[in-house]
Amino acid sequence: MPSHYGVILLVSNSKVTSVYLFKNAALLKRRFEVDLPSGYAEITVDNLEPTLHPDSIRIYTEPRISVLSHEFFTYKKLLKDILPEEEKELREKIKELQDKKFKLGEEIKSLRTLSSSLDLSFFPLMLGHALGMALGRTSGEEFRGPLSTILEERKKVGSILSERMRELEELNAELEGLKSRLEKTSGETLDVGSLRIETSSEGGRVLFEIAYNLNNAYWSPTYDVLVGNGKVKVIMYANLFQDTPYKWEDVSLRISSKPIAKVVKPLPLPCYIRPLIPEKLRMAEAAMEKAKKLEEEVLAEEVEKPEMAMELARVWGGEYVSYEPKGTISVEPKKSKQIALEELEFESKIRYVWDAYTQPGFVSIIEFINADRSLLPGKYRVYQNDLFIGTGELPLTSPKQKVEMALTSEDRLETKRQLIMREEEKKGVFLKGMAYIKMGFRLTIINHKGKEVELRVYDRIPVSEHPEIHVELSRSEPKPDKLEMGILEWNFKLKPGEEKKIEYAFTIKYPPELTLRI
Repeated sequence: MPSHYGVILLVSNSKVTSVYLFKNAALLKRRFEVDLPSGYAEITVDNLEPTLHPDSIRIYTEPRISVLSHEFFTYKKLLKDILPEEEKELREKIKELQDKKFKLGEEIKSLRTLSSSLDLSFFPLMLGHALGMALGRTSGEEFRGPLSTILEERKKVGSILSERMRELEELNAELEGLKSRLEKTSGETLDVGSLRIETSSEGGRVLFEIAYNLNNAYWSPTYDVLVGNGKVKVIMYANLFQDTPYKWEDVSLRISSKPIAKVVKPLPLPCYIRPLIPEKLRMAEAAMEKAKKLEEEVLAEEVEKPEMAMELARVWGGEYVSYEPKGTISVEPKKSKQIALEELEFESKIRYVWDAYTQPGFVSIIEFINADRSLLPGKYRVYQNDLFIGTGELPLTSPKQKVEMALTSEDRLETKRQLIMREEEKKGVFLKGMAYIKMGFRLTIINHKGKEVELRVYDRIPVSEHPEIHVELSRSEPKPDKLEMGILEWNFKLKPGEEKKIEYAFTIKYPPELTLRI
């Protein structure tokens, strides 16, 4: 694409300097240096991984450089142009093996000539020995020495010749493999990623660093378990894997035990209870629910993932806020480009929330009060100390409204939900003609974080949608801080190493002629 900038710089050899491996992804950092002219310039960083996440790209450089915008795209490129060093190494290796094959062939020829000479010497001696013995002219002793020497030499030469023939077969197989790789490298095309960066500066030699996430690189654990007398030792190993076109060479590596995952702020919903309905009606309701879900999924797929940029726009206040990016911006059809608008800072605190009814463990939630203008709904990315750890969805947020954003799952808060009691009477003998179901649960939380944490725990009791079905909370220890529409809520603090148990029970009463399933 022609640029409206006068200077276009191409970087094809950026270096991967560090890799942060997660269990399901990797964070890569690349560096490169360029000589920038004074004013506007466009840098194209080529030969990037085509599978990188455009919405995770971050660009770092010197304060005197303004990054106006960036966009990521992919295209097809010959493999030999992507990996020129590999093609050069292949050609050098093939030449080396061809030289070795020639020398090996000459040695095999010499060994065969020597073997033929020994045969020519062996057969006359053998014939003379046989004739002398047959005619009684000799005992054959004078032939045994020379014959033994020739036989030993023939055996030695034959062994060396067999070994060289085996080496030649292996050499030919290796050559065929290398030639096949060279042919593939010379003719095959691959998808390549490229990052176009628009800059403004006073010029000079400048160092850039770009960071982004990949899904096709990760690590997996494996263990050795060593059992002794009353003790067991577990040794943990990491299996590293990356499926990109490029070799990571001399990189700084860190490994995290945490996966990158999208998290959702727990939003407890009531657990409704109703009698079983006829099959046809149930199927109709299920079909409507499925259609609604499919529509939501289709709408979700239509949302394009944005990219990131660095320099903030000018902000114009008023009843509605407007933003003016600095410099000029080019936007191509059907290509997403992102620019940064505004940076806001809030006083915040972190709370850990567990919806025991729907989730296996806690999610960390950051809470703050919004500023004087609305935050529009959209996706957000979570960074902790410049480390990309997850994503989420921000709803429309009004001025001065309390904001709760899910950050990441928290595996250092141990959780367990257990059914500890269930009683059922369907005939209505004991409760004045009413059938009943009694259920009790125990929630257990243990703090392994090494500091005191503020926790919120949700669970459920059913909510009746039928006038003759009644649900009551029969006991709870401790009592919930809030109970609305069957949603139980407890708030408390937990010290390092401390364990907290919550036990509650509820009773469902209903006419015996109704059928409930819970």
